[in-house]
Amino acid sequence: IGLFGTVVPYTVANFIQIVTEKSRSKMSGERLSYKGVVFHRILPGHILQGGDTEGQWGKGGESIYGRKFPDENFVLKHDQKGVVAMANSGPDSNGSQFYITLQDKCRKLDGKNVVFGRTLGESTEFVQHLGKQYGSGDGLPKEEIFISDCGLENQWTWRHALLNPESPPSDYVENEYIDDRRVLDDHWNYVD
Repeated sequence: IGLFGTVVPYTVANFIQIVTEKSRSKMSGERLSYKGVVFHRILPGHILQGGDTEGQWGKGGESIYGRKFPDENFVLKHDQKGVVAMANSGPDSNGSQFYITLQDKCRKLDGKNVVFGRTLGESTEFVQHLGKQYGSGDGLPKEEIFISDCGLENQWTWRHALLNPESPPSDYVENEYIDDRRVLDDHWNYVD
């Protein structure tokens, strides 16, 4: 997952601290971690949702800032498959739960959920496979799917991507030209 730390630094910090198990619960004192956490909601062609660090199948979770934290901003959009965003129960109710989109555009989620990352490379196809194989119409997974391990691969990575002039992503900044094709710098800050 590539994370947009310059655009939504508090949201990314929350995710990274839980991924790396570097924060403790403000309520229980236990380490916050995604390790062993299930994807409790899988809707084929829509989203894959998980991150309930309290193991309540989507009814719990806690941020590094306390039970919930406010929406940071809605600059980044749900404009392609593989968008990673905070799941919430309404405005300013972000905790540890997140989802990954399984469809090209989920515009109805824009302005409601904070986008903070994107799946990269093969992980995008893998997430699509999970949605098709284990999802159901009511969102209950056909089998238990969980995060077996988590951590940071490397930090402060920048990648280049060729621009598709028909459908430019909303989160790219023009950088340079290579062989007369526009190339954009994507502002990933972390790769997990």
